[in-house]
Amino acid sequence: AAGQPEYRARQLMEWMYQQRAASFDELTNLPKRWRETLEQTTLLNPFRSMTTQVSADQTRKYLFELHDGRFIESVCIPMKEHFTLCISTQVGCPLECAFCLTGKQGFFRNLQPGEILGQILAVQRDVATTSRISNIVLMGMGEPLLNYDNVTKAIRLMLAEEGLNFSNRKIT
Repeated sequence: AAGQPEYRARQLMEWMYQQRAASFDELTNLPKRWRETLEQTTLLNPFRSMTTQVSADQTRKYLFELHDGRFIESVCIPMKEHFTLCISTQVGCPLECAFCLTGKQGFFRNLQPGEILGQILAVQRDVATTSRISNIVLMGMGEPLLNYDNVTKAIRLMLAEEGLNFSNRKIT
């Protein structure tokens, strides 16, 4: 759609998902003019800010501020040789389960695929020096099946070799 050769899509995905680029300036093998266009038209990072709390057992709780001013949470749980990451799929939750604080906050909207994947990419950048994320659990804020289309798009990119390349056995 951008008028670029097909191989540019693979290059862009490699920068986003394997190299975890944080800005379009890092995409050095893409034409400068296209990088400038992408900068003006595309969000590489779906978050305005990120705050991290680390507990005594090294579990990390992330609070992400979305571009509309709403907040979501992710939790990164340390295991022996890897991390399990629990991610959100909605802002709030419409189910109002009695045992869940998220439901008491109300429901605001579904997360887009980029916002779902953005949680993984941001946490991968944060923990890259200590260990790797090998398990993804869709049990953060929201009910994943109520955001089915966006969740399945995000999962396809989690599984894709040119995407995050997770094993399908490692996503729950």
